[in-house]
Amino acid sequence: APEDVAHAIRGAIRERVGIPASIGIASTKFLAKLASEKAKPDGLLKIEHGSELAFLHPLPVSDLWGVGESTRAGLETLGVRTIAELAAVPLSLLESRVGHANAAHLAALARGFDPRPVVVDASARSISVEETYPADLATREAVAEELLRLCDRLAVRLRRAGTGGRTVTLKVRFSDFTTITRSSTREEAIWLRPDLWDEARRLLDRARVGGRSVRLLGIGVFHLAAAGEPEQLSMGQATVDAVVEAAEEVRRRFGDDSVIPARLVSGRPRHRPQGDR
Repeated sequence: APEDVAHAIRGAIRERVGIPASIGIASTKFLAKLASEKAKPDGLLKIEHGSELAFLHPLPVSDLWGVGESTRAGLETLGVRTIAELAAVPLSLLESRVGHANAAHLAALARGFDPRPVVVDASARSISVEETYPADLATREAVAEELLRLCDRLAVRLRRAGTGGRTVTLKVRFSDFTTITRSSTREEAIWLRPDLWDEARRLLDRARVGGRSVRLLGIGVFHLAAAGEPEQLSMGQATVDAVVEAAEEVRRRFGDDSVIPARLVSGRPRHRPQGDR
């Protein structure tokens, strides 16, 4: 049964990696992803066949894949705030606000339709980490500190995967559940934590978080470059490799939290990772 498989996966992750994992089960990929989000930080949620719309329709429209800040603002001009309200909008009216392609995409998702097949052997197209916080991050300093922590985790994952990425994407979800993303693309792939942090800070400035409380942060890279492709040279490559190898050896022996940026050494309890992908 799907639940048995999900329990086995969660148990294996906890045993081998020592972190919680949330899993969603549904009739489509999109609904399964939504279910896994709702099951966080450490749960299993199955959307029974026939109950898809009962689960989906009360949710805010920002939960739909493809609804960013500008699209959400356009939908609000139609009085659309929930997925149920979106499903009731005539397609022609929706097209006038978000365009033909986006309207068809959103209308299908709002009705629970997602024809994408599950591809079990697809190569990773991105690597990302994210964190949902038990208490909102109330200051810009707290947001920046947690974003640096995420950059450090992402750098470790990229190093172990032997890859880097040219596009860096920041995800921010505020306390009112509004979600925004900001991205930038470079000519060369990056994987080192200082370079990821530089990009993340610029994206955070563009996000204009201001004094808004933040519930979730995420950082990821896309357009992955396989190991052996050109990488950035921020200092002598031999020095970079030696430093990274030394840090990785310490992490292997004493755990991932044994090497962290000095700025994060504050004595405060750290959040357990929940959202690596």
